Amino acid sequence: MRTVLLLVLLPFFTACEAQIKTYSSRLEYGLKGAVKKVNTYGCMANNDQIPIDTTGFISKFKMTFDEPGNAIETYNVYSPIKSAGITPTSRTIYSGKGKNISYRLLSALEEGSEKESHHQYVWQDDYTYKIINKDDTTSSQTITLDKDFRIVKMVTESNSFNAVDVRETIYKNGRIAKVITRSTDNADGLKNTSISIWIVKEYDQHDNPSVLYIYNNADERQLNAVVFKTYQYY
Repeated sequence: MRTVLLLVLLPFFTACEAQIKTYSSRLEYGLKGAVKKVNTYGCMANNDQIPIDTTGFISKFKMTFDEPGNAIETYNVYSPIKSAGITPTSRTIYSGKGKNISYRLLSALEEGSEKESHHQYVWQDDYTYKIINKDDTTSSQTITLDKDFRIVKMVTESNSFNAVDVRETIYKNGRIAKVITRSTDNADGLKNTSISIWIVKEYDQHDNPSVLYIYNNADERQLNAVVFKTYQYY
């Protein structure tokens, strides 16, 4: 499940914009250029077989922005859970501009069974905000950004769960080359630590990553997944 959650977040780990003036969602995700839509497919690498296309994806993620860079909507589809006969989905619909952001989250394990929740960004300083779940005050997420408004830390909290993800981004020739995420989570008193290393293999014409290799080990020897990304621009 941890791998699936990280794959969902893959659109956020992309190349940086050199000059940043004011905050927008697109800047937070590190996208270069006037990106309109990002499509992301996560594919597992089983038995040392490296996926070469999106066939057999375990997650599909779509995110759209308006022209100034405000998030409009995200949509996630996960591979069917055959044993249960269900296909999990989630959709996020954003409202607001700049730092004044709220959203509705619609999630479902199967068609026709959507659960809706409402969330609000509450800024604590120029580079830190908390996402409040208005329907469940016991859960929240705190996001820390760097000076270019890229995510460097996420803290997720609820009654019985706490997770901290710390992100290190390595650049080469002005483009993102590698992202290392070190995670610690505590569920019902059980602590777990993990590492995820994302290596960019290919870029599109705007230097946004288009193919990434994902490793869940520090020595980068056993490939865990491959991510394919496409972009549309204004």
